[in-house]
Amino acid sequence: MRADMALVNQRGEKFAVCSASFLVRSMVSKRHGGNADLSMKFLEFHFANRENLGDKILLLWDDLSPHWTQEVKLYAKSLNVVLLKVPPRYTSVCQPADISWNKPFKGLLRRLWIDMLTKQLLDYKQGESTRKIKREQLVSEILRVRKTLDQQAVNRNVAELREKHKEKAFSLVGPSHPIMTDWITSSWGALSEETIHSGFASVGLLVDTREAAVDDSVQRI
Repeated sequence: MRADMALVNQRGEKFAVCSASFLVRSMVSKRHGGNADLSMKFLEFHFANRENLGDKILLLWDDLSPHWTQEVKLYAKSLNVVLLKVPPRYTSVCQPADISWNKPFKGLLRRLWIDMLTKQLLDYKQGESTRKIKREQLVSEILRVRKTLDQQAVNRNVAELREKHKEKAFSLVGPSHPIMTDWITSSWGALSEETIHSGFASVGLLVDTREAAVDDSVQRI
């Protein structure tokens, strides 16, 4: 799930984006059904059951194509959610997440990912002594077979021994969905209120004293 889909307020207080089970289902949906499904689930989770369904909610979303499918726009309209697009390349100056949250958030995720890979490599390295002993045992058994059996039997027995002592090729294993859920939850929880607060401060959303003319698009909303 994108870090900028998290909900916070200008005081730096964080709100649960969704339950862990919802996040796992959403990631699976993302793989099989695309981000549009995830966008609709996000809208449903946060806005479908609110008490003030009669009031319009303004939601700023970046210019990601799955956010703007006809299905998503119609569903948002049915929930009285007004979608306003942040223009391409402007999130870095007007979206708090891109200004101050994403880098430390992704840094925490990257650290967890590196730690997981490092542990797998260390565990494999620590098992080298055991693998060395097994290789020596294999060589010893092959020598014994060659001394006691005829050539045809030797070939057959050596092949069987090699298959029996065959080493499993090492490969790095990626995190499961539950592990990814834990990573996202812990990384989001580790972001300080000061970090989130600074994102709002950078775009002048703490105490909004900006003056701007109301154009036709705002009037239509």
